[in-house]
Amino acid sequence: MIRVNPGRRLNGLRVFSRSLSAQSSSSATKNDNIRVTLFSKENCGLCTRATTVVEKVLTQEQFGAVTFNVKDIDRPENKEWWTKYCLDVPVVHVERGTDAASLVKIFHRVDEKELETAIQKVEGL
Repeated sequence: MIRVNPGRRLNGLRVFSRSLSAQSSSSATKNDNIRVTLFSKENCGLCTRATTVVEKVLTQEQFGAVTFNVKDIDRPENKEWWTKYCLDVPVVHVERGTDAASLVKIFHRVDEKELETAIQKVEGL
């Protein structure tokens, strides 16, 4: 069972955490090292929608061990990401650990099927 805790709002975006009470070992080993990072900023309607899409996809049992983080590119500590993505948010990175070769990027409009496909592609690497 997956519980999604909406938690607090971060610059207009909901930050959530997931806790798993039961998880199949096959899904845990397939995606326990996969990270989804959403690069976002305040007052961005597409970013809000992207957050909703990512949350919905990651509540599916097969993606239960995937880690999700939001980076607000307007924050001073994220200046590198602002330089890369200031005109492109939202941007989603899907990657396995620190393996740069596994990186899949989704720009602008994030859709459920596209995100599911990206996660599955990274799982297969």
